[in-house]
Amino acid sequence: MASEISLVLCLLSGYLFVHATHFLRYRAQALNGSRLLFETAGAGLPFLILSRLLVTTLPWPESVRLVYPRFE
Repeated sequence: MASEISLVLCLLSGYLFVHATHFLRYRAQALNGSRLLFETAGAGLPFLILSRLLVTTLPWPESVRLVYPRFE
């Protein structure tokens, strides 16, 4: 379940990044469906890696550890 959510968030963040940047927006308009999917996945992959590194390396406060024991 978590891997599917990570994949959707990766694609969503890549899609938002592609449409938020001025240069990539016009490139994305010219792409068809499957190329756009690969383009957004490639743009979202650095966001996924960065967020995973932040979650695993940052020290979390005690309140977060009580709610989410997985972060211990």
